[in-house]
Amino acid sequence: MMDQVNAAEAEEIRGNADAEATRIYGVAFNADPEFFSFFRTLESYQALGANSTLMLRADSDFFRYLEQSQGLEPE
Repeated sequence: MMDQVNAAEAEEIRGNADAEATRIYGVAFNADPEFFSFFRTLESYQALGANSTLMLRADSDFFRYLEQSQGLEPE
């Protein structure tokens, strides 16, 4: 019985946390949709894992960002 109560409580906490995360993402998106889109792209790249290879087009926004962040002039 106690395990069922703990599992139900855990589900409720998880649901509340998911709802809060969704709310925060909504606020961030409304504040700066372009940055939010960029941030989500970075998150998806991070999810690829350490042993992944990512191939980018030289004219992609992310590639240009990487060049600029390292002080390289885009060609």
